[in-house]
Amino acid sequence: MEQMSVCVRIVDEEFSVSEDFVGMYALDQTTEESIFNALKDVLARCNLDKNNCCGQAHDGASAMAGHISGVARRMLDEVPVALFVHCYAHKLNLVLQNVCKNVVIMRDVQETLRIL
Repeated sequence: MEQMSVCVRIVDEEFSVSEDFVGMYALDQTTEESIFNALKDVLARCNLDKNNCCGQAHDGASAMAGHISGVARRMLDEVPVALFVHCYAHKLNLVLQNVCKNVVIMRDVQETLRIL
């Protein structure tokens, strides 16, 4: 099953930042259009106006970050101030996965845990 996780970062009038995990959502397809429509649906259901969005962070997959028709481009077309940046949490996850595959002791620990 394809899933999309949604988190929202909110900055209030006093510039206090909070981040909330909104949820995991099942996707029928992983096309740019279906992901974008699902994201708009999630925002509407949470009573969040997409026009209040001032930024967006996704992974680097073309469906998400594609500059012609990706989710980031579609959001920019509707909300020009919603600038896209690559998700740093996703970057960190990719780095940690790479380290764990290339450091023998980490790979062995992971394999042992998988077996257990």
